[in-house]
Amino acid sequence: MTDHSASKESVGSYVAAAIGQSEPSETPPSLSNVPSTTSKGMSGDTSWAIEQYDSAAQEEAVRAMLDAFGLGGEHFEDTPRRFVELVRAFTRPIDLAEVLERDFTSVEDNYMVTQVSIPFAGLCAHHLAPFWGSAAVGYLPRGRIVGISKITRLVMAAGRNTPTTQEAITHAIANTMFKHQRLQPSGVAVVTRAGHGCMAVRGPKAPLTETIVSTMRGTFAHSPQTRQEFMDMVTW
Repeated sequence: MTDHSASKESVGSYVAAAIGQSEPSETPPSLSNVPSTTSKGMSGDTSWAIEQYDSAAQEEAVRAMLDAFGLGGEHFEDTPRRFVELVRAFTRPIDLAEVLERDFTSVEDNYMVTQVSIPFAGLCAHHLAPFWGSAAVGYLPRGRIVGISKITRLVMAAGRNTPTTQEAITHAIANTMFKHQRLQPSGVAVVTRAGHGCMAVRGPKAPLTETIVSTMRGTFAHSPQTRQEFMDMVTW
């Protein structure tokens, strides 16, 4: 029979051993602090990456938590493995600039490229609850254009880089494109729209609420006319 008398301290020690830290951070991870990676593997400081920790220890930590809540039985037999896989799926540190690896010479510079209805998903750093939605990305080429599939890949990669916030994902997409060394667009605009599991089933319990975050760089930030032209193309 499973002993459900595990204390908060013992569960905490299990978790600390599994993730390799003695105390949880009070600050949600920022995508700007994600270590650099390449297609050949991660480089730089990867001490936080979940993949380096023993998955068996991580599963034991989850099982200890379930035991502490008195949750058991056949439906929970594979829950620790599934939960570890869930967190790992949203902890894929990658250099977002590498996603925009394929670019081409632009035929001219006086136009806007906009992509809408890009699906993305993230894991909330505050509750480890999923959020999901779509994004619209626009940029003003200046000599170079990026392969259009790379814009979609960038948005999806930003959501899975690390558990974080919708705001951080939105800014990461914009900063990655605007500061890209080869692309160097004169402006970037990003709008994300998402529903949040943490709001749907807890807190206000508002499953129909959606959050919209927008950020502008370069010409989009300084020219109301250019910004409005982009916003007119953003349809949900």
